[in-house]
Amino acid sequence: MLTADQPWQIIALLGSLVLLRLAVGWAVREPNGRARVVEFVDAALIATLLVFCLIRPLVAQAYCIPSASMVPTLREGDRVLVLKAAYWFGLPQHGDIVVFRHPDEAVAGKVDLIKRVIGTGGDLLQLDDRGLRRNNRLIPEPYTAEHMSEVWPVGAYPLRVPQGHVLLLGDNRDESQDSRRWTKELTSEVVVDAPFVPCEDIRGRACAVFWPPTRCHVLRRPAPAAEP
Repeated sequence: MLTADQPWQIIALLGSLVLLRLAVGWAVREPNGRARVVEFVDAALIATLLVFCLIRPLVAQAYCIPSASMVPTLREGDRVLVLKAAYWFGLPQHGDIVVFRHPDEAVAGKVDLIKRVIGTGGDLLQLDDRGLRRNNRLIPEPYTAEHMSEVWPVGAYPLRVPQGHVLLLGDNRDESQDSRRWTKELTSEVVVDAPFVPCEDIRGRACAVFWPPTRCHVLRRPAPAAEP
């Protein structure tokens, strides 16, 4: 689960700037000094409004990584910049790291997750002792924590991704609750696998780590696998 700025924090910041703006006009008596301070506060207020009322909801947002599910690519405590505009004119691609709504409808509106796109619409996928196979080709995954011998889906048959959906896995496969683990309860007695996420539930693409300073780097899409 990712954490982002809370609404009350934004309201408190805007309220503080407005109060400061009013207080300056009353407390600072020297006209030139008052004008300079008022100009600075006005600029800060406008910048804050732009960030939290336009850029944050529509273009980009910062998130904090809360777990080790994406190690080694992302570590617990990393802060990442997520481009919400990344898929305005296109669909997620293989290797993208995306933020998306939790697939469980009971918590989807409250919880965001971050994983890597492993499969897109039409892909045939399978994990076995050799690694990830996509459309009957073995795909190198240098971003994963370690090679796993897990066979998935259970039964050793490949899984087809529906159009308009993606399949998502964490880079740290042993510590990740991802497409391999999600289920959907049809009735009180019937539970089925639900590994796919609709593209419209994706919030955006993680493009960079910006904190801590020693971890700053751009999150690039892996190079496509070479043709056989």
